[in-house]
Amino acid sequence: MELEACGHAGHGAIGHDIVCAGVSALLYGLAAYLTEQAEACPAGQLEISEMAGRLYIRTRGVTGDESAFALTAAGLRLIERGYPEAVCLVYPADVPCMKGEEYGRTVEGILDGRNIRRG
Repeated sequence: MELEACGHAGHGAIGHDIVCAGVSALLYGLAAYLTEQAEACPAGQLEISEMAGRLYIRTRGVTGDESAFALTAAGLRLIERGYPEAVCLVYPADVPCMKGEEYGRTVEGILDGRNIRRG
């Protein structure tokens, strides 16, 4: 499973953007949880990369990763519904649980095969 998020929500000034704060809390919470799980189960693989305006997370065989990604996606969908001008989730046709849903804006990241991008 993997996630890549880039950019700034653009809803408010940097450091005072409630949308960015909400997305960041979800994403960094995911990263912290997966780090704890990977340390408890060294057989799994976890890659986390962070640089200015970008966070990338990828897992293989980390206990609980599917549920953690699903929970994060649910939270991101709530933010998207409240602030569609700032957050857009795009689900490719090959993601079985999202078939039939329409998302047409461009994307800046990937969550478990689902794209997360600023609209």
